[in-house]
Amino acid sequence: MHETTSTPPRHLHPVPDDPADVPTGLVWQAEDQDSGPVAGRVMDAAEDDTSLTPLRADRAQITDRLRASLEAANTYALLAWNRRWEVAMDYVMDPALRQQMLDAAEDELDTKIADAEKAVRRSIKPEDTAKANKKLKRLQRREVSELEVDARVLRARTARLTGRCVVPAAVIVGPVLLAASGIWVGLLAWPTAWGWLALQGRAMARAEVTTTATETTPAPSKVEARARQLAEASAEATVGAAVAATVVGATDAENQILARLAKWKTLAARRGLEGTAPGDPTLAETGLSVVVTCSARITPGALMKKTGAVRSLLGVPTDTALDIVQGERGDQALVRIRTRTPERDMTWAPGKEGVGVDVTTGQVVDLQVYHRMLIAGASRSGKTVMMRVLMAKVVADPNAKLILIDAKRVEAARWKHVARTACTPGDISNLVVELRKEMDRRYEQISQTGRAWVPSPKNPRLVIVIDEGAEVIKQESKDTPILSDLQSLAAMGGEAEMHMWWCTQKPTMTGQGRGIDNAIAGQMTGARVSLRVSTPTEARTVLGEDANAAGWNPQELERAGLALIRDGERGPDPVAVWNLSDENLVLALPPQTPWGLPATEVSEPEDVSEEADEQGEDNDDWIGAQHAVMDALRTGPKTSAQLVEITGYSKSMVSNALGQHKAAGKVVKGPGHRAAWRAL
Repeated sequence: MHETTSTPPRHLHPVPDDPADVPTGLVWQAEDQDSGPVAGRVMDAAEDDTSLTPLRADRAQITDRLRASLEAANTYALLAWNRRWEVAMDYVMDPALRQQMLDAAEDELDTKIADAEKAVRRSIKPEDTAKANKKLKRLQRREVSELEVDARVLRARTARLTGRCVVPAAVIVGPVLLAASGIWVGLLAWPTAWGWLALQGRAMARAEVTTTATETTPAPSKVEARARQLAEASAEATVGAAVAATVVGATDAENQILARLAKWKTLAARRGLEGTAPGDPTLAETGLSVVVTCSARITPGALMKKTGAVRSLLGVPTDTALDIVQGERGDQALVRIRTRTPERDMTWAPGKEGVGVDVTTGQVVDLQVYHRMLIAGASRSGKTVMMRVLMAKVVADPNAKLILIDAKRVEAARWKHVARTACTPGDISNLVVELRKEMDRRYEQISQTGRAWVPSPKNPRLVIVIDEGAEVIKQESKDTPILSDLQSLAAMGGEAEMHMWWCTQKPTMTGQGRGIDNAIAGQMTGARVSLRVSTPTEARTVLGEDANAAGWNPQELERAGLALIRDGERGPDPVAVWNLSDENLVLALPPQTPWGLPATEVSEPEDVSEEADEQGEDNDDWIGAQHAVMDALRTGPKTSAQLVEITGYSKSMVSNALGQHKAAGKVVKGPGHRAAWRAL
């Protein structure tokens, strides 16, 4: 055996291009320079050499870097996946989704009701009409149930979750299916998706680092501390005092609202108002107002439909008016709370201007009364008070006369000293015939002169008030035709200064007991006034099909005496009507001579329509004939023929006397061709 001498180890200096990655002082054994065989020398068997060489060091360095890069990329990919999954789950489990589904269900029900009403109007056969009415009543009784809303929410969340899982599922399963089909290139989708997520995660991480680096510490910490202090305050009085300190002169009730406003962010989630942020409140002459900024989760239009939720959140009393309107920007809504009313006596008095005050601005609101109007309001909504205020404006005009058709007879009894009234089917039928003749007479005069009708005490404007519309429609019959002449007056009366107001408690145009005639409803274009009604469908019937979408929601008016007036001059701001609930104020109005058809136009009753006796007729004794006819009727009902025989006057003079007394509301004729007359 030959002895071999070992070569002393050599030390390497650090790699000059990357000194940080390769440690200094690494050594390895020098290779034998004599690689050839040595004569007479026995070589040992080759063994694995695990010593570190420059080549192996480079490879180790590359491997470490690659491993670190892959681990970092995997971390970024997991970050991106977690963030995107959180966003997806927030979208799927959005708490506002339930309210959206409830609104969608209510809108769908309203659409079905509108379609059913159209079907009723379009039906021709009685059986079709009955079927359509049955369907309409069933829909009107239906309410959106909690179970239906839950089912809609479940379907919506399932659809949202499915949409969010489609792409990940396709990335995971797709390559497997492609590989099974022999398309191995499809497996590249996995590293591609992983790389895309890694890039997204790195961008997110950098954005967060940049945000953290650019934030200044002192100012945000104070803001956050103040916000936390307000949000976590347990005593409402303490919070209220803190908020009230920013609004000088707030009352105790306003401080309570301000305290709840300071906790808006905490309370909003419980009422489906996430995604809204209130600004600083302001206190004006009429109360509090605050601008609410909306996010993608809820729009200002959707917030307007949540008046009840906002009222509950802020703890606003039910007798305090609250409304929500569009703000100055597209993503803002203005919440106005009428906590104050300027010192003003709301009681109506003769000579008082306007019909009421705007509950938001406190300004007096007036309404033009000499045009066609539709006035509607549920029972005890203040409709009668509104009518009284408007009718008092007509009575105060010397160039106007009031005509009241009251099928219920109650209100007519209070106005008969200043207006021409009609209550029974026969009286109403006779009155509308007179009105139709008066309209024809006026148009004949207009056609002869070529000039518009100029109102005067002798030829006054006529305001024809129909109250209650549903009862008047019920009184239509073959013996007492009413609607055809009223339809003509509604369509043509304007140029003749004959203006109709149609008033009803039931603003529907279909079904049994409808409150508005279809033909007349289309003519009520001058102004539409709605006090509180029962449903959005009734609101659209009164204020137009676009009413709810445009912010006109009289079904949400919270107390009697508030009205929405859509006359082309105002927006959907409620008006507090002057208080004319005291009937003694109506009874105290100065008496006036009621309107009657001019004497030259009074037609004889049908039972004395023959030509008058011309022989021996005293044409100058008209007043005597009127006294004689009235004296005879005070003893009991008489026919026209009996009056001619009793009084001794001619048929024409008796007929004229009856016409004058009827116009003055002193006598009335029973229904029928030859019915008797009686004194009132």
